[in-house]
Amino acid sequence: MPGDTNVILATINLKAINGGNATITIANPKIDSDRPNIDQGIITATIVSGSLSVPLSTGSITSSQIGIFRPSSGYWYFDYNLDGIVNKSFRYGGVGDKIIQGDWQGTGKDGIAIFRPSTGYWYFDYNLDGIVDKSFRYGGGTDQIIAGKWA
Repeated sequence: MPGDTNVILATINLKAINGGNATITIANPKIDSDRPNIDQGIITATIVSGSLSVPLSTGSITSSQIGIFRPSSGYWYFDYNLDGIVNKSFRYGGVGDKIIQGDWQGTGKDGIAIFRPSTGYWYFDYNLDGIVDKSFRYGGGTDQIIAGKWA
């Protein structure tokens, strides 16, 4: 459609066993008005059940995956092949934690991190095994967290 900036590749509607709902849209931004940029895949999700979504990317639309963090239980759920089935889950974090993902080690694969505003501590899991690989204190309870390639 004229004015669209994304080409929608797929929409997946999920229903959790606890009654929650999620809609996952797989989109691809356009290079120009006519053709999609296949190297810049974007996954967005709207979670109705109160969980938060985390897009995990290894560099291209063919290898993008999704993860969901459920603050009420502290559990992470990962779907590696976008079929609506959990491929991996573990407990890491909890209520009040803020989440972020990034390529913390420069390997081309994303890991996860939680920021705990009540203590100012960060906890990093580089390889999605649910074990803290690094932690340190940086920031405060009202700070907004962001990730980027700063240097």
